[in-house]
Amino acid sequence: MLSKKYRLPVQSFFAERSKTIKNSFFIVRFKENNLSFNRFGVLVSKKVSKKATRRNMLKRMVFNFIKANKLNKDSGAQKRFDALISLLPPTEKASGDEFSDCLGQVVGKMQQNK
Repeated sequence: MLSKKYRLPVQSFFAERSKTIKNSFFIVRFKENNLSFNRFGVLVSKKVSKKATRRNMLKRMVFNFIKANKLNKDSGAQKRFDALISLLPPTEKASGDEFSDCLGQVVGKMQQNK
């Protein structure tokens, strides 16, 4: 799990406009921030899975992907961003490799669109 410093307060994110990237498994909304690091938030609705344990596991998978790829750390880039990752219902049936591949593609597009 990411430390609280790198987690995005999801409720405050919707106040401003943001850019959007959509995939078959994810919707990623992002905007620039004035901090020295990136922040991430994850939304998993009950439409994805009715079981809270499964929703929490999916959320942990996203945060672990971010932590493993060091997306939250200072990478020398000049622009930093806040990103809100929403999971869509097909995510429930995706395998771990398929999940991380699609998430990697979406995050790559997000970094290119900054």
